[in-house]
Amino acid sequence: MAAGDTENVRIWTGAEVFVGTTSTPAPTDTTTALNAGFEPLGLIDQDDAIGEEFSSDDTEHYAYGSVLVRKTSIKSKTTLTMTALENSDLVYGIAFPGSDSETAGGVTTRTNRPKNLGLAIRSFVLEKTDGDVVSRLYIPRGQVTIAGSRSTSDNEMYGTPLLIDLLGSTDEGGSYFSIEITDDPAAEVAGS
Repeated sequence: MAAGDTENVRIWTGAEVFVGTTSTPAPTDTTTALNAGFEPLGLIDQDDAIGEEFSSDDTEHYAYGSVLVRKTSIKSKTTLTMTALENSDLVYGIAFPGSDSETAGGVTTRTNRPKNLGLAIRSFVLEKTDGDVVSRLYIPRGQVTIAGSRSTSDNEMYGTPLLIDLLGSTDEGGSYFSIEITDDPAAEVAGS
């Protein structure tokens, strides 16, 4: 058997996404309730899962003889993808920022303003659980856009596919960043 500990393998059986303004205070641990400014996004499509992708423009540098000696990366970014299943005002507001939504007498009227698509910049927390182990990924600034098409069908759930690009922050000199807070024993730093 290979070296390692099977207790360190995670299958995140629970995951929730919370949305706040960029001024909503960040979480500092895994047990304290999130600041009330973070609202739950609601149910996320299990089959689509929550994807995390890193991409960059890479250049490989070679010496004579076709020897790879260096590699440089520019324009790197991290993106989260998910499909929100609930037709809530929060989902609508980040999918169609700048649009109007109001409810009167039990009837909600939404006026889409497509020119504002992609202008929803918010703060996010992705909270994952595996038994008693909790991980919170805090994203100080993320920009939301609709990540594909929505279809109405009698044999599929209706959902809103969302793409969240991590944005730069003045806190990190303009670089994008996220903070993971976890009580996972496997993540402990030796000697701390």
